[in-house]
Amino acid sequence: MFYFGWMAIGFMAIAGLATAIHWYNRGWYESNLLNIRKTSYAIMALIYFGMILAGHILLNDWVQAVQFASIAIFIDLAILETPSIQKIGNTEFKKNDQIIENTIRDNERIILSSFQKTAQFTAVVQYSQHHLTELTDEQKDQLPEWDVYSSMLKEYLRYYTDTFGLQISTTSIQFDSDIEIRMTKIRSSLSQIERSNSILIPEENKDEMSKELAEAAVYVVEEGNTICVPFFGSTNSFIITIQAEESGAILNGIDANNIVNLVQIFDWFIDG
Repeated sequence: MFYFGWMAIGFMAIAGLATAIHWYNRGWYESNLLNIRKTSYAIMALIYFGMILAGHILLNDWVQAVQFASIAIFIDLAILETPSIQKIGNTEFKKNDQIIENTIRDNERIILSSFQKTAQFTAVVQYSQHHLTELTDEQKDQLPEWDVYSSMLKEYLRYYTDTFGLQISTTSIQFDSDIEIRMTKIRSSLSQIERSNSILIPEENKDEMSKELAEAAVYVVEEGNTICVPFFGSTNSFIITIQAEESGAILNGIDANNIVNLVQIFDWFIDG
């Protein structure tokens, strides 16, 4: 029949598009499966009623309606949802939830990364005395100067950051015991932080960011990618910007905590 060809084209288009999306972006497909199913049923219903209006199907032809619905349900179950057999004994069918699988893998990766970061932090701390005592007297005399201090601090922190694909930059600020003045000085340094790290801080977030940094709190500029940490030392005060430089690098609060502790060790050595 004439109408059957159009129905077949509609079914194949839906099945083909769903399969292509599943191959191209499985995570997105699983996240939006409910919307995809609703859309497919809506398209199938439109095709069916379109055939009725065109006179190719009679409204009271229940045989055709049942056949059409059966094909629609088959497409939904066999192609869109695609259950997988998880239990052979009683043949128990379960939906393959890619979101849960991805979450489990991500959590395992984060947990492993946390162990590795703790181990590396411990190794750097143990090596600190050897590394820092290698400095010459001339270098030690120059350390209070910001340019020398910043350069040597970054070199020291690379023992940690290079291991995990992270990059840091430092922006000097003038410390003031008055928190309002401190906030103002930090606020004025944000444009330099943006330029140095090729980031954009939304204007509406800058006051909140300045307040948190002035209160010695960590500020997350972009989740998983950019974190700013303040450090108020006896010699120098500055904002440390930590970024995930390499693809797949995991940046989180553990890094901020470890790096601040390493900066504190470095600063203690300078004061000593």
